[in-house]
Amino acid sequence: MSSLIQKLKEAHPDISFAEDEQFSWSPTSRTIFFNSSLQDADQLLLHELSHALLNHHEYRRDVELVAMETEAWEKAKNLASNYEVQLN
Repeated sequence: MSSLIQKLKEAHPDISFAEDEQFSWSPTSRTIFFNSSLQDADQLLLHELSHALLNHHEYRRDVELVAMETEAWEKAKNLASNYEVQLN
């Protein structure tokens, strides 16, 4: 995972990355929080990066959340091949 983090930091210098207990995207601080100890950490990291790249900020309804999550996973699928990450 550390090599993926390094690649992402170089490719996206406007986004910060910080170790945390769970994965999340903070549009306010432009930070992706991640837990490198999880088995599927690379996949989740690309998912959160996708939220950042898609400029996802907030939602008002559950249906908006579902749409944002779907869009982020689709974007993560596209990113996965660039970073040699297998998505399940």
